[in-house]
Amino acid sequence: MATPQTVKRGYLNLTLLGLIVVLSAAIWLSPTTDRSRALTPLTPLSPGEVSSIQKSSRQAPALRLVRVGNRWRMAEPYDLPANEKRVEQLLTVVSAPTLDQFPVPDQRLSEFGLDRPLARLELNGTKLVFGGTKPINHHRYVQSGDKLHLIKDIYAHHLMAPAEAFVSPRLFAGQSKITAIQTPDWRLVRGTDGHWRMTPPVAGLSVQQLTAKID
Repeated sequence: MATPQTVKRGYLNLTLLGLIVVLSAAIWLSPTTDRSRALTPLTPLSPGEVSSIQKSSRQAPALRLVRVGNRWRMAEPYDLPANEKRVEQLLTVVSAPTLDQFPVPDQRLSEFGLDRPLARLELNGTKLVFGGTKPINHHRYVQSGDKLHLIKDIYAHHLMAPAEAFVSPRLFAGQSKITAIQTPDWRLVRGTDGHWRMTPPVAGLSVQQLTAKID
């Protein structure tokens, strides 16, 4: 025969089970939350279709990069091969998720840091103006056309970087091959047969060791 305590425990278990069923149904039937919906990218561009980049900021002179074939080259302020990895990292901004957006408040630009922008970026003619950050979560305000967007503030170091940071770190461009090395004491030359020869020979210096360093 069931005791009052057993009956009470049974009612409690049934109540908890019913509560779980109700909560599960509520979650299942509730509309998709804003947090789970797909966020709109900052621009309709994809990194692969960008062929021209112009950047300026408070602390760095104007920078212009152009895509030549499948490689990036700096056009201003220097005419040099560009740092491909750095450019790729900068270009991820085109698809940065927009966390919030609203019309640009033309009469309150200073509130959003748009009176003295952090930086300006132009990608294939699409102009982005980077303002200040939101005090609560430090997301960055970005103006695009007549809209003001909020994105995660993970691009400032690229936007503020000097032109030198976008110069290719490679000593030689493309598929260039070293064919000769000259020092005050000796000269190392690669012959048409692919073998290296040092003139004049220097005691204690091995051609094999030097060419291993070259490779």
